[in-house]
Amino acid sequence: MHKGPKEEAKSSPSQDIGKSIVTGGIAGAVEVGVDHPLWRLKTRYQDDSIPKNQKLTFDPRILYRGWIPNMLSMVPITAVQVGTAEALKSWFSNDGTPLSKIKAIAYNATGGAFSAIMSSPTELVMAQQTSDRGFIATLKHIYQTQGVQGLTRGMFGTAVRDAKFTVGYGFAGPYLKERFAEIMSEGQASVAGGATAGVGVAALSQPWDSLKTAQQTGSNLSCWELAKQKLKQEGIAGLYKGSFWRMSRVASATMLMSETADRVSTYLKPKS
Repeated sequence: MHKGPKEEAKSSPSQDIGKSIVTGGIAGAVEVGVDHPLWRLKTRYQDDSIPKNQKLTFDPRILYRGWIPNMLSMVPITAVQVGTAEALKSWFSNDGTPLSKIKAIAYNATGGAFSAIMSSPTELVMAQQTSDRGFIATLKHIYQTQGVQGLTRGMFGTAVRDAKFTVGYGFAGPYLKERFAEIMSEGQASVAGGATAGVGVAALSQPWDSLKTAQQTGSNLSCWELAKQKLKQEGIAGLYKGSFWRMSRVASATMLMSETADRVSTYLKPKS
């Protein structure tokens, strides 16, 4: 007797959210393991307290400072980004119809903005670390001198930046990979899609990243006051400090996270 093709097993919304959290966590860990030195260089170029002739360094003790806390924090951060996007999809678009591009962008952006609750304080502490003051000691110093409010510096800029970044690896990277796959191999399409999405997202979010880093490394001005000051004193270039290193990192991150998330989610799909 002829049997028809097996139907793909379906999972519940709660299972989908759980798998998305695992997928996001793994993708985040992989990205930080590769790209942390680029984040450190980007931050040094944005930090006005570091002399210009000392910004570029290849000293691994500096480039990998804060690497372990960054990786440990990136796992829950990306888990929140991907998990939130999947939860919103399950709650508002669980009717079986294909997700529209607008909704996909909105859900990913919301997940990214929400994750700033964790990513902003973590980056604040890492940015203020020194050779003789580690992550925990720096966290205690900020709390003792500025209280909880001190840990919220740069939160708004981080939320806007992470909203765009999550759209980059959660939507734009996979979308462009599909388009490029029509004219090149899958491997080439993965690189081209991730890099293109990453550079675009980095260019759009760079000003917000520059502002939040300036707030986290010394400026007491609000985000808008700081933007006005930088535009007046340095022009648009003041908002694009460290852009080479950040665009390199975001292009790499988008490619790595999109591909890792795709492979992990495929592996976790229920088998019929």
